[in-house]
Amino acid sequence: MATLYSLPTDQVADSATITVDTGTEDSDYPKANLVDGNVGKPAKLTGKTGSWTFDFGSAQRVDYVVLGPHNLDAGLSVKFQGNASESWSSPPPTVDTTIVIPAVGDDNQRVTAWKDVTGVTGYATGGFRYWRLEVAGTNTANVALGEVWLGSLKRVLATDMGRTYRWGYALDEKRRVVEQQTEYGIITTYDLQTRMRALEVELRLSDAGLTALLTWHRAMRGRHYPTIFVPDTTVNDAWWIRLPRDVSIVRRYTNVNDVGLVLDELAAGLPL
Repeated sequence: MATLYSLPTDQVADSATITVDTGTEDSDYPKANLVDGNVGKPAKLTGKTGSWTFDFGSAQRVDYVVLGPHNLDAGLSVKFQGNASESWSSPPPTVDTTIVIPAVGDDNQRVTAWKDVTGVTGYATGGFRYWRLEVAGTNTANVALGEVWLGSLKRVLATDMGRTYRWGYALDEKRRVVEQQTEYGIITTYDLQTRMRALEVELRLSDAGLTALLTWHRAMRGRHYPTIFVPDTTVNDAWWIRLPRDVSIVRRYTNVNDVGLVLDELAAGLPL
């Protein structure tokens, strides 16, 4: 188990030229929505299969890929590929891996699947000019995807900050519900079909670890930029989050600093 975090500069998908490689784009939901930072505004295709290609102009390192909110079926074949040339069949791409789409939750929310590319055959830190995300299987509905994060550097919390968060962390799950009550106490509710989680953690850091955490917080401008957080790399569930506005540091002793954080998951809006 490891915990991953990211800086805004790690997201490189927004620096690529994106094209719809196969399938047809829904003009009301263009490919630009894949990298606009708003997980609630999807890109869509008019069919149940298709792909997007990311052309970086020159070789670009990608260590991991994270999908935003989507409508993809559990177990659907979704490929992530990298190649020096824009060729995806013969010869096959150098990197060719599958992102596993987990089962839909009991509340009809889909898990934001991710894939660590560093262990895939053909991976190289030098990267590739072309990367492609392909919905190769046939989805039940026309393909919709809220965001794509291509992480150029896999950052491990324990490596950079000296340790992971301490036991005793709190998980919070929030739902938006409209509730009305009559003068007689009769309650009616309406489910807004959105779910948000929060992770409240405490980190005990050395001075070097505190410097790394402050670098993270300052790079994200507090709550300004969304970021990626993977609490447990053995679980196929990445969080799109915002950091707290403020960081409170308690200096316990020489080289011992306690920092509390509440990491808020971004609301995905209605299920796609």
